[in-house]
Amino acid sequence: MPAYPKITVICSIYNVAEYLDKFISTMKAQTFQDFVVLFINDGTQDNSIDIIKKYSDQDEHFQYVHVDINHHIYQGNVPDDYKNAVNYGIYATRNTALQLVQSEYLTFIDPDDWVENNYLATLFYAAEERHADIAKAELCKNYENGRVQIPTSNIEILREKHQGIPIARLFCGSQAITCLWRTSFIKKYNLRYKDRTDGFDYDSDDIFLLEALLHHPSIDYCFTRYHYVQRNSSAVHTINYKRFTSTPKSREIEIQLLNRALNSEFDYPLSKLHYAIIARRIVWELAKHYRIYLKAKDFNTKEYLECCAEVLSQIKWNSSFDKKAFGFIEPLLNNDFTKAHTRLSNPFYVLLDKIRPRPYGVP
Repeated sequence: MPAYPKITVICSIYNVAEYLDKFISTMKAQTFQDFVVLFINDGTQDNSIDIIKKYSDQDEHFQYVHVDINHHIYQGNVPDDYKNAVNYGIYATRNTALQLVQSEYLTFIDPDDWVENNYLATLFYAAEERHADIAKAELCKNYENGRVQIPTSNIEILREKHQGIPIARLFCGSQAITCLWRTSFIKKYNLRYKDRTDGFDYDSDDIFLLEALLHHPSIDYCFTRYHYVQRNSSAVHTINYKRFTSTPKSREIEIQLLNRALNSEFDYPLSKLHYAIIARRIVWELAKHYRIYLKAKDFNTKEYLECCAEVLSQIKWNSSFDKKAFGFIEPLLNNDFTKAHTRLSNPFYVLLDKIRPRPYGVP
């Protein structure tokens, strides 16, 4: 294998020992073998590193990385003192890996997920043949009860794209892990994840992907699948104070990115209509998460609604997305949180917001 393979797979390791054998078997079975996996130790407390050492000692496809308490990056064979790796969080480990990538392409695969055997091959040859900045697979959610779901198919995204709808309406959030990224595109725009130093343990994927899409990357859509395994213990099911605060904070940053794009601070201007469509999606997600978080006994509704009001105050309202678009917007902007709660939580009003006239609907 060359010193710098074509693809770097970035994989954050934190208490995933029970999944690693299957993950590594999946990588070994790839029909495209010109890759390296960077296993970044995120302060794991189980025997994940012992498993990784077993494979990395035998196979140069697998390499070990960790960051110690002094923020020094160690890359190479697993050292005897590997337990001094610190839990900086998945977003920080991804940022560490981005500093180390020297391959032409990179992708993120979590060790408790899996990809089809032709995954890397399909994405690589699509990116090469189309000169794409991103080759995108489909996200397939696999639940513990056996249910399988494709939340947004590439066909849906392409259909809307051909209608002139911005792909950021549907292509957002967890879809970031379905991408093979051209490394030069990531480095050109200095894309990085917001991490704990920015106050994020969750929701940084949405910001990373939206910022990338606002730079208008060339994208090829492929029909191989990333299997995102949703377990009851998955981070996506974690509902806690950090989650409550990161959701509106991430949406605020997304609105700020949209405002910059609308002001032509990116290479490509964002039209008012496309601004409205993407902003509408962001606002709808705030409302959706409010209904989810209401199930948690320690959820502070007033604090969350105050944060939502701050997000809404930064939106550049226009004829395609005005303050009457959803029934909860004006109450929030007027700090009438009692009425806002009613409009956000009552099923009748939620349905009314879904069916009222709007540009291209809501997610």
